[in-house]
Amino acid sequence: MPRTKDFASFVRLSEELVAAYPLKTRIIMKYRNLEKKLVIHVTNDATHLKYTTRELLDSRSIERLMNLFK
Repeated sequence: MPRTKDFASFVRLSEELVAAYPLKTRIIMKYRNLEKKLVIHVTNDATHLKYTTRELLDSRSIERLMNLFK
């Protein structure tokens, strides 16, 4: 499961995965309150991308990522 260090490369890899498998790709977002951590998974069951952060993400960045899955 590849983990990306910065959000921009995570979005780029997610775009590539959605373009290759538009019907099978999904996103899972979890917020762990005790750890104050946001975990975002993008997967198509064969390829898994994971991004973890404790920083506040810009809402436009998250909106851009979510728009890939419409």
